[in-house]
Amino acid sequence: MKHEARLVCIAAALALAATSTAALAAKPVSKDRQAAVARISKNHKTFRQPRSMVDAARTELVRTDGTAQVAVPEELWNEISVQTDAQGNVKVHEADATGVAVVKEGDAHE
Repeated sequence: MKHEARLVCIAAALALAATSTAALAAKPVSKDRQAAVARISKNHKTFRQPRSMVDAARTELVRTDGTAQVAVPEELWNEISVQTDAQGNVKVHEADATGVAVVKEGDAHE
């Protein structure tokens, strides 16, 4: 009896999940949302990540509420790599964009 009740609960859960997924798929997408998705897609295709601070300064945008946004230049990106040694231990290596190894948390941000 326990197994039958469990199977009935699983079947009910699967049926509920299938109906909610079908309802979401049938929901029409508004024209505003489609236009916003198209704008975002176009921006991602034409965006070029700045390489230096000088290039990044050209991307600065100050909004009406006073907040500012800027694209982070590649020279500020950290690089991380993971290697496995002969004993199977995982070693994580982090370096800032200059290639200098980061020895403790926070070194790359100062």
